[in-house]
Amino acid sequence: MAEDILATRDAVQAKLEATGQKNKEAAYKFPVGTYRKLQPRKYGPFKILRKINDNAYVVALPENMNISNTFNVADIYEYHADGVIYQKENSGSSSPPPPKNSEVEETDVGESLTYGT
Repeated sequence: MAEDILATRDAVQAKLEATGQKNKEAAYKFPVGTYRKLQPRKYGPFKILRKINDNAYVVALPENMNISNTFNVADIYEYHADGVIYQKENSGSSSPPPPKNSEVEETDVGESLTYGT
């Protein structure tokens, strides 16, 4: 019985090592920087419906996006028609500033959703 257990253990270990090698080879399938599924994306512009607090806003999203419409201020950027996002460099803050007039409910913003890091 002990020989059967050792044989089973050895077979499982060999199978795990083969699977690990296969997964390692698959991990290098995409050159660095070409796999875009988990890279940050920006959508918008969308209207800010209301401010919850200094860190959270409710954004008017299309229903077909199937995601929460509440966002942290770090994920919201001011929208500019030319597509350029302006931010102060070295502002001392780790997150971008909230929209200029955060009390106004009809502000156009493009929100940025970050997937993965």
